[in-house]
Amino acid sequence: MSERYNAPGSPYWSFKTFLILALPKEHPFWKTQEQEPVLKAKRFLAHPNMIAVHESGGHTLLYPTGQRSANFGCTTEKYQKFVYSNLYGFSVSRGAQLEDGAFDNTLAATAAGENFWRMRRDMQRFEVTIDTVRTLYELMPGVTVESLIVPCEYGHLRIHFIKTTVTAEMVDGGFAIPAEDGQRRMENDMVSLKKAEICCHFPWANALAVNLEGDGEARLIRPFPNTNLMAPLTVIPTIYYKLELGQHCLVDYFYSGKKRLTKRCLFRNMNPGSRQNGYDQGFQFIYDTEK
Repeated sequence: MSERYNAPGSPYWSFKTFLILALPKEHPFWKTQEQEPVLKAKRFLAHPNMIAVHESGGHTLLYPTGQRSANFGCTTEKYQKFVYSNLYGFSVSRGAQLEDGAFDNTLAATAAGENFWRMRRDMQRFEVTIDTVRTLYELMPGVTVESLIVPCEYGHLRIHFIKTTVTAEMVDGGFAIPAEDGQRRMENDMVSLKKAEICCHFPWANALAVNLEGDGEARLIRPFPNTNLMAPLTVIPTIYYKLELGQHCLVDYFYSGKKRLTKRCLFRNMNPGSRQNGYDQGFQFIYDTEK
């Protein structure tokens, strides 16, 4: 995780929180009654272009866009993913195939049959409101994507409007959750895999990926070890697509957390108008760009 801007001042910056230990014992800080912070379930953060969501159980998620940075190292993984979790961190690619690419919480694509995958590296246009994050970007040469991310009470909905001039394979990766906890490892009966959905119910974590539109195929990706910042071994519930030339609308739902979420609970907590609102506004950035 070293960066080009690391310097002798970096340890000072990281440890300055501990300056409070220099306060004398009679200082009011040490006498104040401890209180739990009151957090809004959802907040729109205008300056960093993101939505912050606090789910029950201590799961905090950030849905960013518009983040640009010079190449200080792995900036695509640090800034360009759809969502970041305080429980499950994020993964950093070690190669260009699905397992070593570790494409969690992002779209990744390859020309059909090439097996050379890549995620987005920049964006052409973006927009954030209290309810949605919209981003227009070129995923790879010949593939333009407009992604609409809709946070729900639990998890989030992704609506991708895609225009492609090449035959492409694509994956919509979910959360990378730990495949082990101490001496316990995931077992096959902890994973439920169907054509369009995959559920991972581990004693220590849960994750769900459901394809709602676009003829996607659910898969469980097993990334290389040590690709995730918080867990040495992970799995990524993923939706796979093969897209021919033309325009496509892909709709997927993703969840992770300590709470075991059933499909019935999924649709009860999803905003019933979110999908329709997304369709009504679909391709607006792409069409605006082409005018």
